[in-house]
Amino acid sequence: DGPYLQILEQPKQRGFRFRYVCEGPSHGGLPGASSEKNKKSYPQVKICNYVGPAKVIVQLVTNGKNIHLHAHSLVGKHCEDGI
Repeated sequence: DGPYLQILEQPKQRGFRFRYVCEGPSHGGLPGASSEKNKKSYPQVKICNYVGPAKVIVQLVTNGKNIHLHAHSLVGKHCEDGI
């Protein structure tokens, strides 16, 4: 079979408030579903059946029957225009 993406850890569903641009820089990474107060984790993916360099592009989308780009954007050192 060809390459595929395996999601190892989903983002945490609750307990994370996105910041407005006027509130200043980010306050940390998006926590993973198994993240706890004293044991942080983050969303993780794995590229299977592939060897070599790869670029994974991530976007926030809504969760539901009709998937749309989420109103919030990703920010960070390696993000450009919310991607």
